Formats: sequence, C-alpha cells, structure tokens
Amino acid sequence: MNEYYYSYSKLRQEFGRHCNFEVSEPKLLGAIDPKPELRNQYVRKNPRTFVSDNIMEMSEHMVNTERVRVGTKGMKHVEGGWPKEVDPSEIQETAKWRKRLDRDPGFATAIKHLSSEATRPLMQNDTLDIFEEYFAGETVQTTSSNLSARSLTLFKDKVTDCKRTATCIAWHPEGSTKLAVAYAILKFQKQPDPMPSQAYIWDVTQCNTPLTELTGQSPVVSIMYNNKITDVIVGGCYNGLISLWDLRKGTKPAETSRTETSHYDPVYDVTWLQSKTNNELVSVSTDGHVLWWDTRNLSAPVEDCELPDAAASTQTVGGMCIEWSVDAGPTKYLVGTERGSTVSLKKKPKKVDSKSVEIAQRFGQETGRHYGPVYAVR
Repeated sequence: MNEYYYSYSKLRQEFGRHCNFEVSEPKLLGAIDPKPELRNQYVRKNPRTFVSDNIMEMSEHMVNTERVRVGTKGMKHVEGGWPKEVDPSEIQETAKWRKRLDRDPGFATAIKHLSSEATRPLMQNDTLDIFEEYFAGETVQTTSSNLSARSLTLFKDKVTDCKRTATCIAWHPEGSTKLAVAYAILKFQKQPDPMPSQAYIWDVTQCNTPLTELTGQSPVVSIMYNNKITDVIVGGCYNGLISLWDLRKGTKPAETSRTETSHYDPVYDVTWLQSKTNNELVSVSTDGHVLWWDTRNLSAPVEDCELPDAAASTQTVGGMCIEWSVDAGPTKYLVGTERGSTVSLKKKPKKVDSKSVEIAQRFGQETGRHYGPVYAVR
C-alpha cells in the first residue's frame, strides 16, 4: 500500500522568540460595562429540558477476609470419667474410687434428681409395633350405608362490612326453635375500626331476618340462656366484660361488669349455675382466671380462682372452656386450657382469710395431653 505524506520545512528563526515567564501583578486588559437596556430584553427559558435516568449505580469492592484455620481433633473414650490420679486399667484403684463416691452424702441426692428427670423422657419414648395383629383371624365389620348430611337452613350474618366468625351458639332451653349466636373476630390484626358488636337471636323457621339484635360495647365471644328465666341472656365479651341482657327490657345490656374487676382477655366461655334465685354464673378467660358472678351485683366477682401452670408456679395458664353439671357434683368444675390439659376445680364453703376454690386434679399434665387448646369439655 502506498504511503501518502506531506513534508513541510520551516527555519528555526521562524519559530519565534523563546518564552520566558515572570511573576507580575494582575493587569486589566479589557472590560465590558453592563447595559440596562439589554437586561430588560432577557427572557428566562421555560420550560427547561432536563435529561436524567434511573439506572442503578453499582460498585464493586473486593476485600480479603481473615483466614480461618480449621483443624480436626478427636478423643477416644474408653471408660468412665476418671481423675488423673486414677488409672482405669487398675481394678483396685477404680474400686477404691467407687467406694469413696458411694459414701459421699450428695451421691444419693444426685442419683435421685437425675433419675426423676430421665423417667419422663423414657416414658414418652415407649415404642409400639403398629403392625402387630392382636386378634388374628378377626373380620372387620363394614356397613354398606353411606352417611351424609345436608343443609336445612342458612343463617347469614347481617354485617357485610367484615367477615365475622360465629364464636358461640346457644339453643333456647324450652325448645329447638330459637338460638342465640355470638359473632366476633378473634384475630386482633384483622379487626376493622369500628368493630361491629351485634349478636343475633334467630328463629329456625325464619332465616332471612333475626328475631332480636343484641348490642353491646364489645363483640360477644360466648353466650348462654338462663335455664330458668329464658328472657335473660349472659354474654362474655372480647374486652373481658360480662354483659347481661333482659329481653323484656330491650336489646341493650341491662347490667355490665366493671373493667377493673373483670377479665382482661376475651371471655371464651360462660355458664349458668343452679341456685335458688337463678342468678349465679361462672366465666373463664385466657388471662388465667375463673370468676364466679352474681347477676344482682356485677360490680365485682364473688370468687376468683387462678389457674397456675404446673411447670412454672409463677405463671398462669389460660382457660378456653368450662363445664358444670349437677350430676357430677354441685361443687366440681372442669376447665379446658389453651395448652391442651384439663383442670378439675373444687369449690368449698368460703371461710375467713381462706380460698374456697382449689385445684383438685390435673388431667394430661404429664402424658395424654392434647397438642392444641381444649375448646369444649363435657
């Protein structure tokens, strides 16, 4: 390929004089004075054009971390945990050391303590052969009938702003034509503001409109008719209060307990007791308290009983349900807890400076306990 170039020659004298810079004072070489008439002609540009982007700025940084030295070590354990002065291979020395430990006064106490802790895991780890045939040759009796159920009536909640759960259903004591239903949202994060608190009394023959709408300060979690006076209904509220409705006086609560003397958790169950005046009831809540009430004075409970935790005496276990029956005994109560165990309470005549309610028995404390809360006991 041919190379094209142009050669230009110039004498050294044509380069000019050599520059020799010196430090000198500043000199004004020229100045342009402002003109007011030109300032009036200045126009600000609007709109302005601005270009940008949203590309993420990323940077890379490398650093050398400290090196971790890893080593492998092992130990061969042959026998016991002998002291340094005892040779495990010498039978006389080991026997002498065992006798010294047997005479130690703390040896028996330590063995008793360790055996009590080991007994519970051993009992829980009992293994059974699930494939063992206990009754060989037995034939399984099967039925050819198909069990089924169908819906007869659907009672829909009239509150459409939120989806409430039917937390409790109570049938009318004098027949199966009426029922009272309590509605609430037990998850605090899903509660709207304000939270609807209506409970309804339905007639099974009229599913479109409830017979009565019960209103209160807080949503009703548990509800129950009075067995003798059917116009009286008691309800346990979400805020821990006990509300009493008398249908002869209206749909608002006739009596309500005080906040400072009531439960401080939702009242999950409430039941009437048999008395001469039919005004005694008992309530249970997840705050760990069982309260006895007299409807003639709901300012304070008649009796209070805590449900202590057997594992930690300083803590209480929450109650989910309570059952009372005359056939079982007028002084006996069954309480299902949120930890899967059941507690039997016994109420005695109250004496001065003494508690009239005591825990008679605990079911499912060691073995046989449910893995979830006990929602009902009978």
